[in-house]
Amino acid sequence: MTRGDHLLTSSHGSRSGSAAYRSHIEDLLNQGKVREAMATEIRDVRRAALEGSGDLRKYNSALKEMLEYARRTDFLE
Repeated sequence: MTRGDHLLTSSHGSRSGSAAYRSHIEDLLNQGKVREAMATEIRDVRRAALEGSGDLRKYNSALKEMLEYARRTDFLE
């Protein structure tokens, strides 16, 4: 991910709302809602890519690789 896109993610640093966003993701994971947490993060990555570079699909191949790995290792059913 480019630095510019990373800066636009909801979880980045001390950006407004970032602590609450990270807490929300942590809560989902603690509740075993891995699929929901991953879906939330995927939407956020796509939003950041769209805002940063105008390309919603910029990270699709990396996201696909992540999902394939999660399924292959039974992390995600």
